[in-house]
Amino acid sequence: MKTQKFAAMLLTLALSFGASQAALAHECTVALDTLTATIDGADFANDRDSRKLQSKVVAADLKLLDHKPYDAIQKLGDIGTKINRLLSDSRKQKIDPNDAVDILGEVTNAQDCIANNVDSF
Repeated sequence: MKTQKFAAMLLTLALSFGASQAALAHECTVALDTLTATIDGADFANDRDSRKLQSKVVAADLKLLDHKPYDAIQKLGDIGTKINRLLSDSRKQKIDPNDAVDILGEVTNAQDCIANNVDSF
């Protein structure tokens, strides 16, 4: 009887741990969705730059699905690098500076969420 109670307790604990991990993973998916929406709403000089950034968000999401959170963080870092390049082009404004700040903030939020929940992936 004690063995059955102990087994039931372990199962309950494992299920609750799995549920909390899933909630944390969902929280990071929401952060990626917010980043996607922020990129969608940004004012770019050409759509190609927006599409490239969106593809980097998708790549980060795929890395999470593949249980590679550190690779996902790197993919998100690539977005920051691209935004900084767009901002530094002195010939033409390729992105609205306020939109760039918003995107960089959402990149940081998503990276922090993943970094703080690495064990959930």
